[in-house]
Amino acid sequence: MEQVFADQPLPARQKIAGLNIVSTGDSSKPMLLFIHGSPGSWEGWINYLADRELQKQAFLVAVDRPGFGESAGPVAPTFAEQVARLRPAFELLQEGQKAVLVGHSLGGPIALHMAALYPDKVAGMVLIAASLDPELEAPRWYNTVANWRLVRWAVPDAMSRSNVEMMALANELQQQTALWPLITVPTVIIQGQKDKLVYPANADYATLHMPASQLRLVRVANEGHFLVWEKRPLVTREIQQLLKQLAD
Repeated sequence: MEQVFADQPLPARQKIAGLNIVSTGDSSKPMLLFIHGSPGSWEGWINYLADRELQKQAFLVAVDRPGFGESAGPVAPTFAEQVARLRPAFELLQEGQKAVLVGHSLGGPIALHMAALYPDKVAGMVLIAASLDPELEAPRWYNTVANWRLVRWAVPDAMSRSNVEMMALANELQQQTALWPLITVPTVIIQGQKDKLVYPANADYATLHMPASQLRLVRVANEGHFLVWEKRPLVTREIQQLLKQLAD
């Protein structure tokens, strides 16, 4: 981390209700709240938090989701529990401000859930390789095997906690369908067309549930699930464009 922030202050760290929160930039600016996938931690966003151009435009905040990194407590398999335990991050908002949520992979539907339940706190979303379609996000064969009692002991701890989320994901997405009409904020979805973990058709699912005026869909040819790191300049530009749209 010291190398990434070699010529600038290290990120501020704090815990609110057991939630590990890391931030950079000016808290008086609009908040960007980064939500990682499964498994993962806030450090997946470290280069975004160190981005000086983003710091000029926003207060950059990343969290460790429940059960990962330095956040307290067990993994939270339901979106409702995830959102309840991530809500303390909104306490960093200045009066009258709203956050733009940036979610990768499983962080995508969690961001969507937050936008539906807390419309007074969310101004927009950028969803990257987001799991959205319940039919496409059923447990894979390896999730089922990893869930067997005789296999669990051999699975690394972070992957075991992630698997708890994966086994519940399709059902959570199915229940989330009822919340889509509550989402009224501008949303950007960025999807790699060669993603083998979150299939590209997940992005198509969003077009069935969001009006075209609300949704910007960015398809990236020849990119997989990790375009959040491999195409960081592209993702950053889309974030900046949304921030500008919201400011106009």
